[in-house]
Amino acid sequence: MIHTKFEARRRRHFRVRKKVRGTAARPRLAVFRSNKHIYAQVIDDVAGRTLASASTMEGAARDSSSGTVAAAAAVGERIGERAKAAGVATVVFDRGGFRYHGRVAAVADGARGAGLEL
Repeated sequence: MIHTKFEARRRRHFRVRKKVRGTAARPRLAVFRSNKHIYAQVIDDVAGRTLASASTMEGAARDSSSGTVAAAAAVGERIGERAKAAGVATVVFDRGGFRYHGRVAAVADGARGAGLEL
């Protein structure tokens, strides 16, 4: 049986999501990393709502290089600020099947720097 990189990441993500679930009190901070960009969302899985989102596709972030650890940290700071504005203080981190390393870890560190508790 042949497994592509995408299928392997998808299987890892399902394994992570078995345990990680976002509630209204503690929503899920989901991260998706592509080759060029990084995206983050704060999600309440019970209500099925996205409370806050940020990515390197947004205005000012789009002008600079977007596939770097520094850009990912900036996304983390923005998602932390937006989550705080939405009344969220604590989240559970969903790495989306990616290794907690590099850009994915930078998003988490940026969110912590903005005052979000992971």
